Amino acid sequence: MKVSNILANIFRIIVGLVFIFSAFVKGVDPMGLNFKLEDYFIAYKMSFFIPMALPIAIFFIILEFVIGVSLIFGTQMFLTAWALLLTMSYFTILTLVSAITNSVSDCGCFGDAVVLTNWETFYKNVFLMIPTIFIFARRRKFKQIFCTKVEWIVIVTSMFFMLVMNVWCLLFEPIIDFRPWKENSDIRKKLIGEPSESNFFIEYKNPETGELKKYLSTEIPYNDSNWVKQNWQFVKTTEEVIKPATPPEILKFAIIDSNGDDYMDEFINRKGASLWIISYDLKEANLNSFNTIDKIAKEAKADNINVIGITGTSYKEVDKILKNKKYSFNFYSSDDIVLKIILRSNPGIILINNGVIIKKWSHRCFPNNYGEVKKLIK
Repeated sequence: MKVSNILANIFRIIVGLVFIFSAFVKGVDPMGLNFKLEDYFIAYKMSFFIPMALPIAIFFIILEFVIGVSLIFGTQMFLTAWALLLTMSYFTILTLVSAITNSVSDCGCFGDAVVLTNWETFYKNVFLMIPTIFIFARRRKFKQIFCTKVEWIVIVTSMFFMLVMNVWCLLFEPIIDFRPWKENSDIRKKLIGEPSESNFFIEYKNPETGELKKYLSTEIPYNDSNWVKQNWQFVKTTEEVIKPATPPEILKFAIIDSNGDDYMDEFINRKGASLWIISYDLKEANLNSFNTIDKIAKEAKADNINVIGITGTSYKEVDKILKNKKYSFNFYSSDDIVLKIILRSNPGIILINNGVIIKKWSHRCFPNNYGEVKKLIK
């Protein structure tokens, strides 16, 4: 086999795996790409596309997955090479513009699984363009591995698989959660991060001999009479980082009541269990689900569980949307972007116990009663 053929097949597998991984990590959370596309449309003053953001997101996820699978299995390589080249060309140009303008914080090409800066994403795309061009140049020379019928079965099956996964993760929460607000996460720790660990060394100079010695700050020989008599002179202090600081995974945010007071610290650090009813946009929320929520909330409050509602909708609009209906819990206001990260469902419930997220529910799979919730509280 020629070297060019071996190289073409290696490139085919590598690019195929990248495309499959990229599609999968977005496919488990299509709402994440939906929100990212909304950011792009707003940044480039194309807000009229926002209602189409979700179907566009699903289209790109399926397209990317099918291209990846087709590359791995070598199916319809002529069409696949064209689709690969056009897709890579489009995203390379887009990411270059994004990197120059910094219009969005990150491209979202690997969802929340791997977050890259705009320039990192552009360089990644430039790197992938090399095998892409090579594959495209040899699009007529790839040997057919399967018969045409099997090739189309592979393509259609991959499309159906990714479509089903997208729909499932839209109806419920992501099947794999890459966000910092996933179940079993300790919110308190993720709000703080971890400080760096370092060793500090102090360097001294012997004034008579000129000898230099470096000591760990905790091991300076002050008790050594000979060392003290030699009048070693301080030169400098140096730091050796053992473990760099880890920034907080969750940035501090506000949970504000109708008076403008922030209760974030109180709710995060509250002892015992709490239920947070979250709706990033009440105007778009499934309002019928609030009847089920309220039944659970009443039983939870009777059991001394703290229950709060948090929404990205302004207080002026909350009563209008809910038609002045009173629930057994109060609504607080927060940043809708933060709430979209916490829960994709609108509305949804999260159970927190001593700062740890125990369970998250989409409005399509709420617990039938408070008893199901209580079983999870230890």
